[in-house]
Amino acid sequence: MSQKVFVVFCFVLIFISACSIEEEGFSYDRESYVYANIEKETMDVFVSPILLQTQIKTVNGKEISQKDYRIKNPSSGSLWDVSVYQNADETGKMPAVILVPGGIGSKNELLKPYGGEERISIVEKFASEGFVVLIFSAEGRGKSGGELNYNGYIDQDGLYTLYRFLASEKNVDTQKIGIVSYSYGVAMASGMLGRYQPEISYYIAWEGPVNRYYVSSGCSDKGSVEEGITCDDEAYWEEREALRFVPYFSVDTLMIVQTEEDHVQETNEHSLEFNTLAIKYLERVRVNGDENALNTLYTLESLPILSEKENYHAVILQAMKEFT
Repeated sequence: MSQKVFVVFCFVLIFISACSIEEEGFSYDRESYVYANIEKETMDVFVSPILLQTQIKTVNGKEISQKDYRIKNPSSGSLWDVSVYQNADETGKMPAVILVPGGIGSKNELLKPYGGEERISIVEKFASEGFVVLIFSAEGRGKSGGELNYNGYIDQDGLYTLYRFLASEKNVDTQKIGIVSYSYGVAMASGMLGRYQPEISYYIAWEGPVNRYYVSSGCSDKGSVEEGITCDDEAYWEEREALRFVPYFSVDTLMIVQTEEDHVQETNEHSLEFNTLAIKYLERVRVNGDENALNTLYTLESLPILSEKENYHAVILQAMKEFT
């Protein structure tokens, strides 16, 4: 071997070695992956909400009220943009739900069309079906104050504040409060449920990336991740991995919603992992609709999935009715 070829060969070996070391900074094996323990937290501070305005709109023949608030997050002091929708003519207690937007989206994500023949928003549809529906923009999103927290502890503290506010409303049946999260909203919702452990009727999670591997799309530079964060940043991810919090949930029912083609992931393994872990700790766990049995372990091949033609909002709404 000539000296020139030998030098090139050595350079290639060094380059490959360096790349493999970088990739091995974080390795993911779901069978051996360990999450840090959780201790239940409390929150004594509660600031009265500021009501900005009330509007009335007719939806499916019903008068739906929309109340817009500013509610302070005690952890940051920031004012969050919050709206509550409900049937204006209902005088009794009603079931209630908090909708957690995906990614780092604002409450506007829940103002998108419900789908089908009805030309109304998701939140309007849910309210017209008899629910008190709360939507919000978390820290640094939309019209809310503060800086983006990417579904970490500060966002989770704010969400718990919203739960307490909703539970304090006179027309809300406190025994029938649920949470629905979309996509990466699973981190905020799960973190709140695991750290504060409020007793709620149900938690429905739609296609949630349940740990750092899925949030970052295989530790790539994709996903709703703060700039400069890598998969081996333990302090960052400790706040934002949904599966870490699952064993501490105090929910009557957990439902995982998964369609055939995930909206981000190339596989449905995240929902499989969610179901497998949850069954170990929670009494009632289900994947998709009531045609599927509770507490059933699946493989990736047997995991129930919704057809792309199905309206997953309708599946979620049906489950909300079932669980309340």
